[in-house]
Amino acid sequence: MAKDEPNTLVLGGTGLVGTEFLKLSSSSTLVKPLVWARTEPKPPFPFQQITWGDVQSGKASIPKSIHSIVCCLGTTIRKAGSQDAFREIDFGYPVAVGKVAKNAGVKNYLVVSALGSDKDSLVFYNRVKGELEKELVSFRFPFLGVFRPSLLLGDRNEFRPGEKVAEVVSSIFPFGLFGLQRYQPIPAKNVARAMLNTLENRLRQNENSITVEYFESERIQEIGK
Repeated sequence: MAKDEPNTLVLGGTGLVGTEFLKLSSSSTLVKPLVWARTEPKPPFPFQQITWGDVQSGKASIPKSIHSIVCCLGTTIRKAGSQDAFREIDFGYPVAVGKVAKNAGVKNYLVVSALGSDKDSLVFYNRVKGELEKELVSFRFPFLGVFRPSLLLGDRNEFRPGEKVAEVVSSIFPFGLFGLQRYQPIPAKNVARAMLNTLENRLRQNENSITVEYFESERIQEIGK
Protein backbone atom coordinates (compact mmCIF):
# COMPACT_ATOMS: atom_id res chain seq x y z
CA MET A 1 0.00 0.00 0.00
CA ALA A 2 1.32 3.44 -0.93
CA LYS A 3 2.27 5.69 1.96
CA ASP A 4 -0.47 8.26 1.31
CA GLU A 5 -3.09 5.85 0.01
CA PRO A 6 -6.37 6.07 2.00
CA ASN A 7 -6.66 3.36 4.65
CA THR A 8 -9.63 4.51 6.75
CA LEU A 9 -13.15 4.87 5.37
CA VAL A 10 -15.11 7.63 7.11
CA LEU A 11 -18.91 7.63 7.10
CA GLY A 12 -20.63 10.83 8.16
CA GLY A 13 -17.57 12.93 7.33
CA THR A 14 -19.70 16.02 6.72
CA GLY A 15 -21.38 15.83 10.15
CA LEU A 16 -20.37 17.21 13.52
CA VAL A 17 -18.05 14.43 14.76
CA GLY A 18 -16.96 13.38 11.28
CA THR A 19 -15.77 16.87 10.38
CA GLU A 20 -13.70 17.06 13.56
CA PHE A 21 -12.26 13.59 12.92
CA LEU A 22 -11.10 14.63 9.47
CA LYS A 23 -9.49 17.80 10.78
CA LEU A 24 -7.58 15.88 13.46
CA SER A 25 -6.55 13.07 11.13
CA SER A 26 -4.84 15.55 8.80
CA SER A 27 -1.84 15.45 11.15
CA SER A 28 -1.89 11.66 11.69
CA THR A 29 0.86 9.50 10.26
CA LEU A 30 -1.23 6.32 10.63
CA VAL A 31 -4.76 7.28 9.60
CA LYS A 32 -5.40 8.37 6.01
CA PRO A 33 -9.13 8.99 5.43
CA LEU A 34 -11.37 8.33 2.47
CA VAL A 35 -14.85 9.85 2.82
CA TRP A 36 -18.07 8.29 1.54
CA ALA A 37 -20.77 10.96 1.36
CA ARG A 38 -23.26 12.65 -0.93
CA THR A 39 -21.31 15.93 -0.85
CA GLU A 40 -17.62 16.68 -0.56
CA PRO A 41 -16.43 17.29 3.02
CA LYS A 42 -14.81 20.49 4.23
CA PRO A 43 -11.86 20.64 4.45
CA PRO A 44 -11.53 18.54 1.29
CA PHE A 45 -10.32 14.95 1.68
CA PRO A 46 -10.17 12.00 -0.68
CA PHE A 47 -13.86 11.55 -1.41
CA GLN A 48 -16.24 9.20 -3.20
CA GLN A 49 -19.82 10.29 -3.87
CA ILE A 50 -21.75 7.34 -2.46
CA THR A 51 -25.48 7.19 -1.77
CA TRP A 52 -27.52 4.82 0.34
CA GLY A 53 -28.80 3.28 -2.88
CA ASP A 54 -25.22 2.55 -4.00
CA VAL A 55 -24.62 0.56 -0.82
CA GLN A 56 -27.95 -1.28 -1.04
CA SER A 57 -27.39 -2.27 -4.67
CA GLY A 58 -23.82 -3.43 -4.12
CA LYS A 59 -22.47 -0.71 -6.41
CA ALA A 60 -20.25 0.66 -3.63
CA SER A 61 -17.10 -1.37 -3.04
CA ILE A 62 -14.46 -0.75 -0.40
CA PRO A 63 -10.94 -0.18 -1.78
CA LYS A 64 -8.39 -2.87 -0.92
CA SER A 65 -6.24 -0.33 0.93
CA ILE A 66 -8.94 0.26 3.58
CA HIS A 67 -8.30 -1.48 6.92
CA SER A 68 -10.63 0.57 9.14
CA ILE A 69 -14.12 2.09 9.19
CA VAL A 70 -14.96 5.16 11.26
CA CYS A 71 -18.73 5.62 11.34
CA CYS A 72 -19.93 9.02 12.55
CA LEU A 73 -23.39 8.82 10.99
CA GLY A 74 -26.25 10.15 13.04
CA THR A 75 -29.37 12.26 12.77
CA THR A 76 -32.54 13.03 14.71
CA ILE A 77 -36.07 11.81 14.11
CA ARG A 78 -37.13 15.41 13.55
CA LYS A 79 -34.51 16.00 10.87
CA ALA A 80 -35.01 12.58 9.25
CA GLY A 81 -38.76 13.17 9.08
CA SER A 82 -39.94 9.86 10.51
CA GLN A 83 -38.85 6.94 12.67
CA ASP A 84 -38.37 4.78 9.58
CA ALA A 85 -36.13 7.36 7.92
CA PHE A 86 -34.15 7.78 11.14
CA ARG A 87 -33.66 4.03 11.42
CA GLU A 88 -32.46 3.82 7.82
CA ILE A 89 -29.72 6.39 8.51
CA ASP A 90 -28.68 5.38 12.01
CA PHE A 91 -29.06 1.61 11.61
CA GLY A 92 -29.45 0.60 7.99
CA TYR A 93 -26.50 2.41 6.47
CA PRO A 94 -23.90 1.56 9.17
CA VAL A 95 -24.96 -2.09 9.12
CA ALA A 96 -24.95 -2.33 5.32
CA VAL A 97 -21.46 -0.86 5.14
CA GLY A 98 -20.43 -3.17 7.97
CA LYS A 99 -21.44 -6.20 5.90
CA VAL A 100 -19.48 -4.94 2.91
CA ALA A 101 -16.51 -4.13 5.14
CA LYS A 102 -16.48 -7.56 6.74
CA ASN A 103 -16.49 -9.25 3.35
CA ALA A 104 -13.68 -6.96 2.25
CA GLY A 105 -11.50 -8.00 5.19
CA VAL A 106 -11.64 -4.71 7.09
CA LYS A 107 -10.03 -5.13 10.52
CA ASN A 108 -11.39 -2.24 12.59
CA TYR A 109 -14.84 -0.66 12.90
CA LEU A 110 -15.33 2.36 15.17
CA VAL A 111 -18.83 3.76 15.54
CA VAL A 112 -20.54 6.64 17.32
CA SER A 113 -23.52 5.26 19.24
CA ALA A 114 -25.16 7.09 22.16
CA LEU A 115 -25.39 7.27 25.91
CA GLY A 116 -28.16 4.94 27.06
CA SER A 117 -28.14 2.72 23.99
CA ASP A 118 -30.04 -0.49 24.70
CA LYS A 119 -31.69 -2.89 22.26
CA ASP A 120 -34.48 -3.46 24.81
CA SER A 121 -35.08 0.20 25.60
CA LEU A 122 -38.60 1.62 25.47
CA VAL A 123 -37.08 4.79 23.98
CA PHE A 124 -36.98 4.42 20.20
CA TYR A 125 -33.73 6.35 19.72
CA ASN A 126 -31.85 4.34 22.35
CA ARG A 127 -33.32 1.07 21.08
CA VAL A 128 -32.12 1.70 17.51
CA LYS A 129 -28.63 2.49 18.77
CA GLY A 130 -28.63 -0.68 20.86
CA GLU A 131 -29.78 -2.77 17.90
CA LEU A 132 -27.01 -1.23 15.80
CA GLU A 133 -24.41 -2.21 18.37
CA LYS A 134 -25.73 -5.77 18.56
CA GLU A 135 -25.66 -6.17 14.78
CA LEU A 136 -22.11 -4.85 14.46
CA VAL A 137 -20.93 -7.18 17.24
CA SER A 138 -22.29 -10.13 15.26
CA PHE A 139 -19.93 -9.34 12.36
CA ARG A 140 -16.95 -10.22 14.58
CA PHE A 141 -14.54 -7.59 13.37
CA PRO A 142 -11.06 -8.05 14.88
CA PHE A 143 -11.77 -4.74 16.64
CA LEU A 144 -15.11 -3.03 17.22
CA GLY A 145 -15.01 0.23 19.15
CA VAL A 146 -18.41 1.54 20.30
CA PHE A 147 -18.43 5.16 21.47
CA ARG A 148 -21.40 6.24 23.59
CA PRO A 149 -21.20 10.00 24.07
CA SER A 150 -23.64 12.16 25.93
CA LEU A 151 -25.22 15.15 24.15
CA LEU A 152 -22.79 16.48 21.55
CA LEU A 153 -21.64 20.08 21.52
CA GLY A 154 -20.22 21.90 18.51
CA ASP A 155 -20.97 24.20 15.61
CA ARG A 156 -23.64 22.69 13.39
CA ASN A 157 -25.10 23.93 10.13
CA GLU A 158 -28.50 23.66 11.77
CA PHE A 159 -29.89 25.21 14.94
CA ARG A 160 -30.84 22.78 17.72
CA PRO A 161 -32.20 24.75 20.69
CA GLY A 162 -31.83 21.81 23.09
CA GLU A 163 -28.10 21.66 22.43
CA LYS A 164 -27.69 25.40 23.00
CA VAL A 165 -29.42 25.06 26.36
CA ALA A 166 -27.21 22.08 27.21
CA GLU A 167 -24.11 24.08 26.31
CA VAL A 168 -25.04 26.81 28.78
CA VAL A 169 -25.98 24.30 31.50
CA SER A 170 -22.77 22.31 31.05
CA SER A 171 -20.70 25.43 31.62
CA ILE A 172 -22.23 26.13 35.03
CA PHE A 173 -23.53 22.83 36.43
CA PRO A 174 -20.98 20.80 38.49
CA PHE A 175 -21.63 17.35 36.97
CA GLY A 176 -18.54 15.87 38.64
CA LEU A 177 -19.56 17.09 42.08
CA PHE A 178 -22.75 15.02 41.90
CA GLY A 179 -21.18 11.97 40.22
CA LEU A 180 -22.95 12.69 36.95
CA GLN A 181 -19.92 12.89 34.65
CA ARG A 182 -21.44 10.49 32.12
CA TYR A 183 -24.34 12.89 31.50
CA GLN A 184 -22.18 15.96 30.92
CA PRO A 185 -22.52 17.22 27.34
CA ILE A 186 -19.33 16.57 25.39
CA PRO A 187 -17.65 18.54 22.61
CA ALA A 188 -17.73 16.69 19.28
CA LYS A 189 -14.01 17.37 18.96
CA ASN A 190 -13.35 15.30 22.09
CA VAL A 191 -15.29 12.37 20.65
CA ALA A 192 -13.38 12.62 17.38
CA ARG A 193 -10.04 12.78 19.17
CA ALA A 194 -10.94 9.78 21.32
CA MET A 195 -11.79 7.79 18.18
CA LEU A 196 -8.59 8.82 16.42
CA ASN A 197 -6.42 8.04 19.46
CA THR A 198 -8.10 4.66 19.87
CA LEU A 199 -7.64 3.74 16.21
CA GLU A 200 -4.01 4.83 16.20
CA ASN A 201 -3.29 2.75 19.31
CA ARG A 202 -4.96 -0.25 17.72
CA LEU A 203 -2.87 0.12 14.56
CA ARG A 204 0.34 0.42 16.57
CA GLN A 205 -0.46 -2.78 18.47
CA ASN A 206 -1.26 -4.61 15.22
CA GLU A 207 -3.51 -7.10 17.05
CA ASN A 208 -5.80 -9.56 15.31
CA SER A 209 -7.72 -10.93 18.30
CA ILE A 210 -11.46 -10.25 18.26
CA THR A 211 -12.13 -7.39 20.66
CA VAL A 212 -15.28 -5.38 21.37
CA GLU A 213 -14.66 -2.29 23.46
CA TYR A 214 -17.28 0.14 24.76
CA PHE A 215 -16.39 3.74 25.51
CA GLU A 216 -18.86 5.45 27.82
CA SER A 217 -19.11 9.23 27.76
CA GLU A 218 -16.92 9.91 30.81
CA ARG A 219 -14.14 7.75 29.35
CA ILE A 220 -14.45 9.52 26.01
CA GLN A 221 -13.99 12.80 27.90
CA GLU A 222 -10.78 11.47 29.44
CA ILE A 223 -9.08 10.11 26.35
CA GLY A 224 -10.39 12.81 24.04
CA LYS A 225 -9.11 15.89 25.84
